[in-house]
Amino acid sequence: MVCGPGEQRIKPGSRCLILRRALATLSRLISRRVGPQGIVIHSDINEQMLQAARVRLSKADLPDNMTFLQADAENLQFEDNSFDAVTIGYGIRNFTKKDQALREILRVLKPGGQLTIIEFSRPTSRPLQMMADAYSRLWPTFGQILVGNGKPYRYLVESIKMHPDQETFKSMMQEAGYAHVTYENLMGGIAALHIGLKPLV
Repeated sequence: MVCGPGEQRIKPGSRCLILRRALATLSRLISRRVGPQGIVIHSDINEQMLQAARVRLSKADLPDNMTFLQADAENLQFEDNSFDAVTIGYGIRNFTKKDQALREILRVLKPGGQLTIIEFSRPTSRPLQMMADAYSRLWPTFGQILVGNGKPYRYLVESIKMHPDQETFKSMMQEAGYAHVTYENLMGGIAALHIGLKPLV
C-alpha cells in the first residue's frame, strides 16, 4: 500500500518510513492501516522538528506502532530492503542532495515498495503562477507581523522556487532507479504528488 494518497499498498504488518514531516491525519491513517503488527517510523535530521512531530501526534495519544528516529535522508542507517513504503510530505525541497536522498530511499525500500512525495511545485497556468508569485511575496511580511520573524517565510518562498518542476523531478526519480514514476498535479500544480516504485529485480 502507498504511504500517502492512494494508500492501497499499505497493509497490516507493513513497515512505513515517513521522512521529514507529514500531516498528523495522514500519519494516523498510515498507523491504522499497518495495524499493531506494522511499524511507522517518523524520521528527521532536525531533532527539534522531530520532537515537534512527536508533540503534535501525541495530543490525541501516540499510536503504539509509531516511533521517532533522528536520521539523515541522504545517509539512512536502515538496512537494504527495510520498508514497504516511504513518504515525504513537503520536505524534499529542503534536501541538500536530492539525487543522493532518492538513491538512499530506493536502497531501503523493499522490491516493489513505493516512494510517495508531496511537495510544492509549479502552477500549470500563467494566471495561477502570477497569483502564486504575488501571494508568496507577502509571506515574509505576514510572518513579520504575526510571529515577529519574516526570515523563515523568505526561506520558504526561495526553497519552493529552487525545487525542480514536475517533469524535471520525475526525471530525477527515474534516473535514481525508480520504475513506473508518475505525478499528479494538485491545486493546479501549486503542489504535486510524485510516486515511484522500486523495481522487483
